[in-house]
Amino acid sequence: MAATWQFYVLWVLYFLGTSVGLTAIGEAAPLLQERARAGAILSAGAALGVMSIFNGVGRLAWGSLSDRIGRQRAVLAMFFVSVVACLAFLRPATGFWMLLAGLCLAAFAYGGYLALMPSFTADYYGPKNLGANYGLLFTAWGICGFVVPGYFASLLDRARLAGDLADGYREVYLTLAGLAAAGAL
Repeated sequence: MAATWQFYVLWVLYFLGTSVGLTAIGEAAPLLQERARAGAILSAGAALGVMSIFNGVGRLAWGSLSDRIGRQRAVLAMFFVSVVACLAFLRPATGFWMLLAGLCLAAFAYGGYLALMPSFTADYYGPKNLGANYGLLFTAWGICGFVVPGYFASLLDRARLAGDLADGYREVYLTLAGLAAAGAL
């Protein structure tokens, strides 16, 4: 498996695709707590619950959609949803509901990567060693979870020290939109 170019393409797709979702999940609680204090109807905890529902529904919906339109088209659509989440909702988010909508879209797309990558692995390498093969591909998720949210947290820490956290979030979500667009390409 590691001797094929498809593995490395899948690995990079997995890494880029999950970067938006993992960062959104990692930053959701502080963002939602800040916005919920401003008088939102939902608490931050309830909003995180809504976000997790979108993550779970994304796994089912994207898996079903990929069976109908193909995995490559479904992944392209997931990247598109991630770009929309970052640019149209998260980057300009000034209110609770816009923020929650963007986080839910990011979680919805993120759920799809966790559903489709095992299927991609089976498509390219067969079912015989699927557990081991997917375990190797899953390292993209693990490395992404270790590197990407930490990198963006450091950007936010610098923005917080500079007194402009909102600008820090705009930079984070613009960069994540760029990563998602690169994955789509």
